[in-house]
Amino acid sequence: MTTQADWANQRNLLMESIMLRFAPLPLALALVLGACGSDDKETDTGDVTSQTTVTTTPTTTTTPTTTATTSTTTTTGTTTTGTTTTGTTTTGTTTTVTALPLDTIYDIQGGLISELSETRFEGVVTGTAYIGLWVEDANQGQNSGIWVYAGTDWTLSWPNAVIGDVVQVQGTYIEFSDLTELDLVGSSAPDLQIMSSGPALVPELVTMADIDAAVAEPWEAVLIQVTNVNVSDPDLGFGEFQVTDNSTGALTVSVDDQMYEHPEYAASTLVNGRGFDSIAGPLNYSFGNFKIEPRDAADYVDGPTIIDTGLTGMTGDTGLPPIGIAASIYDVQQGIYSENTDLLLSGVVTGVTNNGVFLQDPAGGQHSAIWVYMGFDFELTWGTIAIGDSLDVNGTYVEFNDLTELDVGGSAAANVVNNGAVTPLMGEIVAASDIQVGNAEPWESVLIITENLTVTNPDNGFGEWSLASLVGNAVIVDDLMHTYSTFGVSLAVGDYFDSVRGPLNYSFGNFKIEPRDDLDFVVGAPDTGLMPTGDTGMPVAPVMSTIYDVQDGTVIENTEVTVQGVVTGVAYNGVYLQDPMGGQYSGVWVYLGSSFELTYGPLLEGDIVDISGLVVEFSSLTEIDTTASVAPAVTVSGATPVPAAEVLAPADLDPAAAEPWEGVLVTVLNTTVSTADLGFGEWGISDGGNEVRVDDQMWDYSTHAAGTMATGDAFDSITGPLNYSFGNFKIEPRYEADVVATP
Repeated sequence: MTTQADWANQRNLLMESIMLRFAPLPLALALVLGACGSDDKETDTGDVTSQTTVTTTPTTTTTPTTTATTSTTTTTGTTTTGTTTTGTTTTGTTTTVTALPLDTIYDIQGGLISELSETRFEGVVTGTAYIGLWVEDANQGQNSGIWVYAGTDWTLSWPNAVIGDVVQVQGTYIEFSDLTELDLVGSSAPDLQIMSSGPALVPELVTMADIDAAVAEPWEAVLIQVTNVNVSDPDLGFGEFQVTDNSTGALTVSVDDQMYEHPEYAASTLVNGRGFDSIAGPLNYSFGNFKIEPRDAADYVDGPTIIDTGLTGMTGDTGLPPIGIAASIYDVQQGIYSENTDLLLSGVVTGVTNNGVFLQDPAGGQHSAIWVYMGFDFELTWGTIAIGDSLDVNGTYVEFNDLTELDVGGSAAANVVNNGAVTPLMGEIVAASDIQVGNAEPWESVLIITENLTVTNPDNGFGEWSLASLVGNAVIVDDLMHTYSTFGVSLAVGDYFDSVRGPLNYSFGNFKIEPRDDLDFVVGAPDTGLMPTGDTGMPVAPVMSTIYDVQDGTVIENTEVTVQGVVTGVAYNGVYLQDPMGGQYSGVWVYLGSSFELTYGPLLEGDIVDISGLVVEFSSLTEIDTTASVAPAVTVSGATPVPAAEVLAPADLDPAAAEPWEGVLVTVLNTTVSTADLGFGEWGISDGGNEVRVDDQMWDYSTHAAGTMATGDAFDSITGPLNYSFGNFKIEPRYEADVVATP
């Protein structure tokens, strides 16, 4: 599911919190109940509740009296034997509240008090921040602590409680982004009184396992202490760093700066391996993570520093970096490995952000890519990384807010080897329907291209905007790596794009395309689907046509058509369809979308099929696109032998001559391998003159797949539909029998 892949968006979550605190109480409560978490790397400002309040200006008391009730607008915040001095102001009488019967913090944290209830408890102050304070029951233990939100500059309105003070606090119990808190600002009868001053509580000694995210809830807001830890990530951003438990080296926790910033963090001199005998502070929860909040320098006790040389194990110095299990990205994305396993992955960079990269297996397809979190300013450690670079990366596999990632920034096995630039990947054509929540998981982090999109909302906020396909599937575009040039300037509802490209990110509960630059957008003319003779508002009925008319230009682009043909090849996202009469212009690629069998049922070679879809030119490939059609249909009416392949010479497939054979089933005879590996599953053959590319869209020939193909290998024949992609015509064999080696 932020990952650190989406820091820019998460920073906006802080602004949502501020808006929440400015909202009227009923709206604020509704927002609280409706905003239960995030799906990316956290971007807080170091505060447990990035909340803003309107501070009540203290009134001036002219005729003070002591009453049995407490004032919400105390002039001086002084108390007399547990009661607040109140009285008549120069402008009127202050509002007074009645003290409620005492509950306990245990009651609140244990679920015995209903959310939104007014409640009162007594406890000892364990920490103070600029917008509130941490309070803990004197008996301590699990469920004994709570955060009290009192508003910005709260000491102007309430007694200036300090660590060790025994206080009684009255307010509204709420769950703010899954943090249990007592809210004074939103309460109808708030109160805070200092009952006495005493010694500070001693932190509870806990293990890192005790505060692991899965089990830490009982320790939320409790003053705790962890021991024998070392820095594992010196800068998580936003005032936080990460430490790991030396007893195992596997468990981690964040340390935050809500009340105190460690001097080495402030000076950017904190390093991996920096040791602490102990770190203490209340255990905060914000933006999906538990974190320790030290209160001052005394909460840090220095310990031995481990020089992180990439040693193997905890006791032996081999001088060699720990190597993760060599794995494929496909295996990671399909759940072959357990979370927190150290892995070595290889791939090509398809996108670079300020804290990581998108890495993809060059073979592409579903499950082929992953987000690699490397930490801010990673260039200082690993050097400059660019799109198209081939990387070998050691890191730890984690699921961060449902985004699969390889964590290099926090891994003991961290290592990045840049093998240099290769040909950049171009992207997979994926239907908008395939990147909806519920369908999109296989395409997570993959560089995709989605076609025929119309802007439906030019500004969703937080750098995002929305489009929709012709059949209404929503697509979100985000600004993680690039802000489109017209965004916020002239981008408007109805603007049309032939295609939008970028890695498919997942953050805050949504999949979104992350373009890298303006070249990832192809602007086109909007397809309104209106009758060609007038604006009737009715969709165009498909035109009965032939494949010949589609391919030779008789039928213009963006026309809805119905054609009949015989299936000559089946790929995972579409089929090649051919008129049984054969010849030039007799074949066409039909794009049906990934997992099309779920919609139309299986299609087989030899099926006679009627297909309704939209005629489009995608990167100069003529295709019939059912995913972009307003009236898609696929009907199998029978079966027949597949048309015989057209026997052609390599010269016939020269780029200047091959267009009439696009989509047609072809065969070339008596060729030899001219280039054994063109990259991306392709290889070249020749008869001594023109080179023809052979691709692996439907099948990768055995010797090529095994890496044993060599220049000069001879073939009697090679057969397959003629595809066109990324500027080249290429034959697409369907199975091993389509490639006949010379004996």
